[in-house]
Amino acid sequence: MINGHPSDRILQEYALDRSGVMAEIVTHIDACATCQAHVAAYRQLFTEVNRLPRPAFEFDIASLVLPQLPAARPGLSKDRILVFLLALLVIPVIGIPFYLLRRNIFYLFTDVSALFLYMMTGAALVILAFKIISMYKKFQRKLDTLNFY
Repeated sequence: MINGHPSDRILQEYALDRSGVMAEIVTHIDACATCQAHVAAYRQLFTEVNRLPRPAFEFDIASLVLPQLPAARPGLSKDRILVFLLALLVIPVIGIPFYLLRRNIFYLFTDVSALFLYMMTGAALVILAFKIISMYKKFQRKLDTLNFY
């Protein structure tokens, strides 16, 4: 049993799609003249809004926005240079042992304790989490450059 009339949000939901509203509220609205009047007003409002023409810009939005975006810097950034240097260091450090141990690579990890593997997995997940947070912050900074308000 509900106390009083449903909120405007619920009446709007009822006006748009009756099946999405709880049964006791539907019963109340069907029996209440005040609520039926509100629902009829919302239905008329929604009908009139749908009849309005779709808005269209009378100007070229690209010509207004593109000049305000930061220009791309030519050349390699510091981050890319660091990635290339790390790749030049990591590839031989990892690649050479794998090449030398290619026949016995399966036996390399058989005597490693489970605790060590769990610690390595945990460390990898922590690093991954930091990278994801860093990427998200960079994404937010790029979005903030697009906000002009």
